[in-house]
Amino acid sequence: MCSKGIGLFHRQEILTGALIGKGGFSYVYDVVGFRLDPEVSAKCSPEEQTLREHYVQAVCEGTSQFCIKHLQE
Repeated sequence: MCSKGIGLFHRQEILTGALIGKGGFSYVYDVVGFRLDPEVSAKCSPEEQTLREHYVQAVCEGTSQFCIKHLQE
């Protein structure tokens, strides 16, 4: 599930907010938080788990902003 050096998240772990923009092929949403799934985390290395937790903390503290692009079918 996780790739070395990258904290990957399952779609269901990402809490989205407002629509930021849209185009012909996708919609972009603000990420307002994460809800880590223990089953997904268990598949990650300790380093990847730390990175995932860092992203969660950064959003909660307001030190970083993230967005997610949903591709249209």
